[in-house]
Amino acid sequence: MQENATRPTGKILAINKDANFVIIDLGEDRGINVGDTFQVYREGESIATIGVIQARKSIAACEIKKETTAIKVGDTIR
Repeated sequence: MQENATRPTGKILAINKDANFVIIDLGEDRGINVGDTFQVYREGESIATIGVIQARKSIAACEIKKETTAIKVGDTIR
């Protein structure tokens, strides 16, 4: 739990199901790097795991690694 205290919290901005990735609203300016992993939450429950495959200044592309419930735009990540 402690490591999440310093991790930024963000949101899903876009989803590309065909290519199996999402865009998040966190980027290099928030310390996000390729290889970072996040949990996706909806209503307090973890629904997916994503991993950063490309980071830009203020956004990042993440591969969907595991998904128990379909990710939606606006879901929380941390």
